[in-house]
Amino acid sequence: MNWDPSFSYAILPAGMKDIPPYWVILTTKVPEQQGLPYFSDVHIWNVKATGAKRAFEVSAYPNTTLDDFRLDHLDLETATAGTIANARNWTITDSIIKTADESKPVFTDSMVNDPDDTPYGEPK
Repeated sequence: MNWDPSFSYAILPAGMKDIPPYWVILTTKVPEQQGLPYFSDVHIWNVKATGAKRAFEVSAYPNTTLDDFRLDHLDLETATAGTIANARNWTITDSIIKTADESKPVFTDSMVNDPDDTPYGEPK
C-alpha cells in the first residue's frame, strides 16, 4: 500500500514530441476523491521471512484507512517490527515475529476494538 509517488504522479519530460495518446492519460492528475486507493477485508497468511529489515511498513491516508486485515501464521525474523498506520480492525494471530530489537508492531493513527489492547496475538 506504500507506493512510489513518482509512478502515481508522472510528468512528461520537457521537449517530448510525438507523444502517444495514452501517455497523456497516464500523466493526467486524478481528483483525490476519485483516485485514492481503499483496501478492506484482506487476509494474509502463511508468510515466512528471514533476514528482513522490517516486518511491517504499512500506511494509508487518514481518509482511506486500511480496514479489516487479518494476518495469521506469519513466521518472520526481522531487525525490527515496524509500524502500521491509519488502519482499522487489524488482527495478527498464530504468528511468530522475532525481531533483533525485541519490538512489536506499533499501530499509529489506528482504531482497534479495545484501546488497551494491541491487535497482536501471541503465538499459540
